[in-house]
Amino acid sequence: MDELSELTAAIPDTDFDEYFKRIFKAEVNWKSFQPSEEVLFRIHEAHFCTIPFENLDVFKRLHGPDIHLHSQALRSKFFNSATKRGGYCFEQNSVLAAVLCRIGYHVEMLEARVLLHLGTTPVYRSGKQRGHVVLHVRLPTKDEANSDSIYMCDVGFGRLGPQVPLKLNKESPTRIGHSQWEIRKVEIAGLTFNKQEFGVWHKQPDSEWERAFVYYPQNLFYIMDCVSPNCFTCYDPTSSFTQGIWISKRQDNVEVTLFRNEIRIIEDTETGVTTDVTAITNGKQLQQTVFKHFEIDLDIELAESLVKFTAIEPGKLEKYHAFARLKNTLLDSM
Repeated sequence: MDELSELTAAIPDTDFDEYFKRIFKAEVNWKSFQPSEEVLFRIHEAHFCTIPFENLDVFKRLHGPDIHLHSQALRSKFFNSATKRGGYCFEQNSVLAAVLCRIGYHVEMLEARVLLHLGTTPVYRSGKQRGHVVLHVRLPTKDEANSDSIYMCDVGFGRLGPQVPLKLNKESPTRIGHSQWEIRKVEIAGLTFNKQEFGVWHKQPDSEWERAFVYYPQNLFYIMDCVSPNCFTCYDPTSSFTQGIWISKRQDNVEVTLFRNEIRIIEDTETGVTTDVTAITNGKQLQQTVFKHFEIDLDIELAESLVKFTAIEPGKLEKYHAFARLKNTLLDSM
C-alpha cells in the first residue's frame, strides 16, 4: 500500500458521500463511477467550480491551531457538504488525489515551481522554490508506457488554474471560454536523469501566453514532503499567502477573487470580458462579502483584524508575522 492508498483508506465512504454531495450539489451514486476520461473531467471541474481556493487558515492560525495535512484535518474541511471551506494546493490536490484513487485512477503527486510574472527567466535564476504540487492521473490502460492516457490535474492554483484536466500529449491548447492552457515539454540539456521539465502555460483574454508553473514528472511528491513548503506558505513574510486574505472561485464563466481589501468580479461573456472592482473598507463589509460570494461564515473579529492587516505597509509585514509567531509560541507554552 502506498501513501495515497493509506490516505484514501483513512477516509470512510460516508465522507466520500458528503464530498460528492458537496461538489455535485446532490446525492450521487459515486460507487458506480468508472475511471474514465468523462468521469475525471466531471469530478475535476465540479471540484474546481465548487470548492474555493483560499488561505483563511493562514490568518486563523494567529488565533488558533496551525494548518495540517493529515486525513482528519482534510476531512473536516472538504468532506462535509455543510461546510463551504476550501484551501490551497497542498490541501486541494491531496483531497482530489484521494478521491480519484478511491474511484480507481492511478494518481501521482508531483512537485512544481510557480513562475508567474517571470517571463522566460530560467528556472535556476527565478529564486522560486518548489512550493506547488500537481497530479498526474492515468486512465486504466494495458500499455502503461502510453502517455496518451495521462492527464495533469490541478484544482489548487486558484483563479488562473485549469478548470479541466490537461492532456499531456494534446496538440492544441485547451480552451475554457476566452482562456487557454497548454503543457509544453522542455528537454533540460546536460542532465543524465530527470531531463524533462513540463511547463504549464496559460493565456488570458487580451494578454500573451504566460508560464504559470513548471513541474517534473520524475519527481514524486509525498504528502510528508508538503510539510516544509506548507510552513513557508503559512509563515514566511515573503510568501504570497501571508500578504492578506485570498479567496477565489470560478463558476459559470464568472470569476470572483477577494485579495486583501479588494473584491474583483470578472465575467467571461460571448462578446468579451467585463471586470468590476469594489474596495473593502470595514470588517462588516468583508464578512458580508465573503458570505455572499463564497458562503463562508467569517468571524467578525477575524474580519476586522484582516481589514486592519491590509493597512500594514508591505515592508512591515515581516515584523507583524514575527510577532504573531512569538505570540503563538508563548500561548503554546502556557
